[in-house]
Amino acid sequence: MIDYATTQDSESFKVWDQEIKYLSSVSYEVYLFQYPVIFFFQYLELPPEWELPIMIIIIFILSYLLHFCLNFKSKYRYLRLVFDIVLFIFCLYGLIQYVVAKDYTNDINDLRAQLASNEKLIESKQKDYETRLKQENDEWNSVLQDLENGEKELASYVTNLPVVAVGDSVMLGAVPTLYETFPNGNFDAAVNRTDYEANRILLSFKNNGLLSNDIVIHLGTNGQCGLACQREIMATCEDRHVFIVTVSNDYEVHVNQSFYELANLYPNITIIDWFSAANGHSEYFAADGVHLTGYGMSAYSQTIYNGIYQYYFKEFEEKRNKVLKEHEAKMNARIDFYGNQVLLNVYQPLQNEYQNSRFVVQEEFTISDLLSKLKKEIDNQTISKSIIVAIDQTNDISKTDYEKIVQLAKDQNVYFLFIYHEPFAFKEENISTLNFYKEMQNHSDYFMVDGVHLSDKGNQKLIQFIQNSINKKD
Repeated sequence: MIDYATTQDSESFKVWDQEIKYLSSVSYEVYLFQYPVIFFFQYLELPPEWELPIMIIIIFILSYLLHFCLNFKSKYRYLRLVFDIVLFIFCLYGLIQYVVAKDYTNDINDLRAQLASNEKLIESKQKDYETRLKQENDEWNSVLQDLENGEKELASYVTNLPVVAVGDSVMLGAVPTLYETFPNGNFDAAVNRTDYEANRILLSFKNNGLLSNDIVIHLGTNGQCGLACQREIMATCEDRHVFIVTVSNDYEVHVNQSFYELANLYPNITIIDWFSAANGHSEYFAADGVHLTGYGMSAYSQTIYNGIYQYYFKEFEEKRNKVLKEHEAKMNARIDFYGNQVLLNVYQPLQNEYQNSRFVVQEEFTISDLLSKLKKEIDNQTISKSIIVAIDQTNDISKTDYEKIVQLAKDQNVYFLFIYHEPFAFKEENISTLNFYKEMQNHSDYFMVDGVHLSDKGNQKLIQFIQNSINKKD
């Protein structure tokens, strides 16, 4: 443009040519003012849509004034003198500030060295994390396999229990199938027996060291004793598990309700509901409607087996659910951090607080890098339940870019950390915004001299803010 303006004959210019000539004539002044103005605007918090137009206007106004003062006629010499004085004052002020300003060169060099050191440390820790994660996954798969095997082996375990059973003539008739069902069992049954005799028999087993941890009692067909008698039986059994079998002829003796009431008093009692299992199955009973046929003996033994199996299966389920919940809690407590310089600067203290977390951090981290890494971890199912995304000022990403992350990590709890501007709004329930930008207002001591990286105090406040925000969310 300078060459164009200085080589063309101004008298032959058209209107557009004259505009080009004028812009060319002030281009050097624009060159002089653009960097100071841009530098000055770094410290102003203006909306992005207004910042650039205002900058351009101010640059051209200042450039025009300087050009005017350097080229106007002599009759404007006083105006030129005023402008020269103002310009001299600004230059003098700048020179003084330069002389008295503290030299932060060493601080910046230390920061660069720290960032480089942290980047190498993160790379090393990442390898350790991947090794540890693989080991944890192998151990967890082994636990799952043990749980699966435990469920498969549960039937065999119940079958081989050394069950002790005390019963009347109904149990006596089913003894052959009971021994087939529980080959290691010990069954004591007799005709016309009531539960008045139960405690004596159980004491005999106990005194001879034969009372196992699983006791089956089927007495009541011929009536039952009172609560005091039942308490004696339970005192003998102590903390062993007692399975009480209901009677099929309850319409005659009315004892089943008392069994359930007793079970409410003792947590180690389980009711095996033979009454409901036999109801409507006349083929189970002989002519008297009480004693068992061949079909009845098999059904009776299977009902007792099912009752004991369900007890142990419930116990197994509780243990399995406890293991699964503990693992889930451990996984939910783990957080993946994704970010660039802001996390690189705060890495060491942050890693001390979140030692089981993964840090995917690098100095230059574009949105495409972030999306690629997130997709890889999601596809490999190695991503944590919760992730924190922190992209600092050097990589200013748009709302659309954030939306891409939201779509990709729709099954994760995502925390977007905003430090340098107000957070964007998101309607998704799994998205949370951490507004550290608000916390940093009026706290210039949170920044280092470059105005971008956080100081030690800023890093400490950031860690506290992240912890408080996540704990509040949980």
